[in-house]
Amino acid sequence: MPVNVAADVPNGTTLVNTASTHADEVPADKTDTGSLDVAAKADLQVTKVSDHDPVVPGTNIVYTIVTKNNGPSDAQASTLQDTLPGYLSFVSLDDTANCHATGQVISCAYGTLSPGATRTLHVTVKLDPARTSAIQNDVDVATTTTDTNPGNNHASAPNTVKPTADVSIRKTSDRSSYHGGDTVTYTLVAHNDGPSTANNVTVDDDIPA
Repeated sequence: MPVNVAADVPNGTTLVNTASTHADEVPADKTDTGSLDVAAKADLQVTKVSDHDPVVPGTNIVYTIVTKNNGPSDAQASTLQDTLPGYLSFVSLDDTANCHATGQVISCAYGTLSPGATRTLHVTVKLDPARTSAIQNDVDVATTTTDTNPGNNHASAPNTVKPTADVSIRKTSDRSSYHGGDTVTYTLVAHNDGPSTANNVTVDDDIPA
């Protein structure tokens, strides 16, 4: 007779089943005991995507991270870890019940995930205004249950970068009127409204004859 082992039975558990027979013609019942060792197995996976691409340095990125247990057993003591690279600064996350950030490391303790269960985390970070090359953010999940497919326990979200700045200049003189032979003092103020760092900025001021 086939039976199903519940998904939440811990790995290494020994299950014992006792069967008995009874007949009026036999003075004593006959019993027999069978046992089996449970080898729980799960398939914990993680996916990660960003909300837009390319990313402008100096602006925010929102990552969506989805953790799922594909079963067939419970994924026990499930955890997630996302270590932000130095060019990304943590801003916020939306699952404060299970997750927290310490410095550049985001950690989640999901506990037991039943087969088919998912957990979704949104993480907002800010890209360094001076960044000019492509970026990538990685995430990993783990479980104490034997994982049949560890290859999907890691996910990466790559992005291209598009630096965008708004450079302006303002020029004023020290007085509103002058006489011939007076010295005029001009003040030039260059400003970057961002959001990215403006590199190799130059100022040219052609003085008429």
